[in-house]
Amino acid sequence: MVQKLDPRGRAYYWIGGDEQAHENVPGSDCDAVFDRGLISVTPLHLDLTLHALVEELKEWKLPGLVP
Repeated sequence: MVQKLDPRGRAYYWIGGDEQAHENVPGSDCDAVFDRGLISVTPLHLDLTLHALVEELKEWKLPGLVP
């Protein structure tokens, strides 16, 4: 890991390495890109809320909680 500075002087970290290694898992991104020479399109989801727990939290009786 290497610390660098962006054009505005803010620190960021570059994570990398020299060796490209992967486990051959059929159907994985690595299988498609490295082993089969294809591209990989992976839909990502960045919502980190555990929606299943939201309803349970509504039942909690906490001082000062405004439903």
